[in-house]
Amino acid sequence: MKEFDQRLTNDGLAIFPAVIGREQLEQLRLDADIAYRKCRKIQEMNGVDFPRVAHHIIKSVWRDSSFYDLLDNLPLKEYIDDYMGGPYILNTISAIFNYQNAASELENRPHRDMRSYFPVRLSINVIIFLDDFTESNGSTLFLKGSHLKQDMPSDDEFFEGAEKMLGEAGSIALFNSDLVHSGGMNVTESTRRCIVYTLHRPFIKTQFDYSTLVEASDSDWLKQLLGYHSRTAKTLEEWYQPPEHRMYKAGQG
Repeated sequence: MKEFDQRLTNDGLAIFPAVIGREQLEQLRLDADIAYRKCRKIQEMNGVDFPRVAHHIIKSVWRDSSFYDLLDNLPLKEYIDDYMGGPYILNTISAIFNYQNAASELENRPHRDMRSYFPVRLSINVIIFLDDFTESNGSTLFLKGSHLKQDMPSDDEFFEGAEKMLGEAGSIALFNSDLVHSGGMNVTESTRRCIVYTLHRPFIKTQFDYSTLVEASDSDWLKQLLGYHSRTAKTLEEWYQPPEHRMYKAGQG
């Protein structure tokens, strides 16, 4: 745990090999493909084009799916708990498909996933390698230590110093959301897939309201992760409630 904390503090990233087993990995791939097809259909209907990304995949595939099991039994939870130092919720969860020679103005430029810079631990990014991340199939590039500086590096500075996230399928990368990174170019014929999610403190607004997925039978942990315990009231009747019935629970920050 201490070594992990030092790597996240100094480098901004740590990669854990062989976290996801073969059977779970295969099911995640299948469900990611289903979510991708559903998201692409909606993109095309609404005239938007994100050919490499299926956003908010648990809104496409959820109950009785590998995504449900993944979040209910969050991999590396003890490391994330230690890093965050308090409660957190899911901000986004997407599947990325990096196919041959695909380029995106958004994913292939150096960027941070936190748009405002705060030198405190407000969020963490997680990448699950659904396929091997190799030198040639578009592995994510990152600039070690860039989370420690408020100013963004120039493109030249980034690409001169960037390293690749490399590892076998089933590995997981945890990294500071302020770490500057970029999608890589896949020059192979095989699509390289991954699941990416961001976790942050409950008082930060999420991109999507996942709390609507919660059912009474879900674990208290899953309710917490999906933001059910940090909802905001919409009516005065919801606002004026005793503590045990309030939508934003105590201790959320």
